[in-house]
Amino acid sequence: KQEIIRIIKQYHQAINYLHYESLCYIPATTHLIKDGPRSQGCYMSHQLEKKMRAERCIQVIEEAKNHIGEEFYFIIEQDFIKHSDKYWYLEYYSKATYYRKKKAAMQAFLAYMSLFLEFYDE
Repeated sequence: KQEIIRIIKQYHQAINYLHYESLCYIPATTHLIKDGPRSQGCYMSHQLEKKMRAERCIQVIEEAKNHIGEEFYFIIEQDFIKHSDKYWYLEYYSKATYYRKKKAAMQAFLAYMSLFLEFYDE
């Protein structure tokens, strides 16, 4: 559970980073600025790398729905991404069924995410 929380925390940080950066100027290309001090080019390169990493993190997590199935993704989304009401599942499942499906959903999500460790592990 802690690993999923850590992954989703990075997902939210990536969304917040891209939202903040959309308010600032970040070039859409990956070339370095040749005019001006060397540190400025390195800074822009670093910012571009952070932006691309954030975009990839978001993409990987949102594509999980296609790989783990909509029902499992819905459980992950309600419990970890949206932080829905503690008892949201009562509308859909019995308590025992929910916990069984939640365990399976968490395992499927972590198995999928383990393929992309380099994108969300810092």
